[in-house]
Amino acid sequence: MSTTDRRVRKTYAALAKALIELGQTEAYDSITIKNITDKADVGYATFFRHYHDKDELLHAVVDEFMEQLGKRLNASFF
Repeated sequence: MSTTDRRVRKTYAALAKALIELGQTEAYDSITIKNITDKADVGYATFFRHYHDKDELLHAVVDEFMEQLGKRLNASFF
């Protein structure tokens, strides 16, 4: 991801943060892409340049979390 354009990284981060924050107060099934893009201050069409649906965004968030967790665990043990 380090070779990804800075604007793209900011968009990914904003969408991920919005999904996480919304998930703290709302059921996942009730969260819409419009809710996510509004909270992230990202255009609705922009969402679809990066993800097909909110499930794909959720998988990206979980994958990133697991990657970071793995790095921290490895750093702790080695």
